[in-house]
Amino acid sequence: MGARVIYFCLSALADMEEKGFGVVENAVLLGAAVPRSTGSWLRMRSVVAGRLVNGYSERDWVLSFAYRYNSFEMAIAGLGPVQGAGVENANLSEIVNGHFQYPNKMPQILKLLKLDQ
Repeated sequence: MGARVIYFCLSALADMEEKGFGVVENAVLLGAAVPRSTGSWLRMRSVVAGRLVNGYSERDWVLSFAYRYNSFEMAIAGLGPVQGAGVENANLSEIVNGHFQYPNKMPQILKLLKLDQ
């Protein structure tokens, strides 16, 4: 749910009357239960000055089943890459086999994304 919170916060910043262009330094969303439509990610991109990362695992069966069942959304950011929109996609399928592994795999994920300094 953390990635959903970030997604909606970035979206709200982008929708403000006084735009928050570049107000966020970097944003990393892992296993995000949100749509991967280019339009929404383009809006979020406008408020992130640095890296906007979509970390996903094609093996996340919990996200695949639970989110699709509840929203009928087929293109989910936590299951695949966001096309265009200036988003950096990180396929974590070799590291993360399921949704509940993200917390335990954070050291490996941070190292892969070069955020472990």
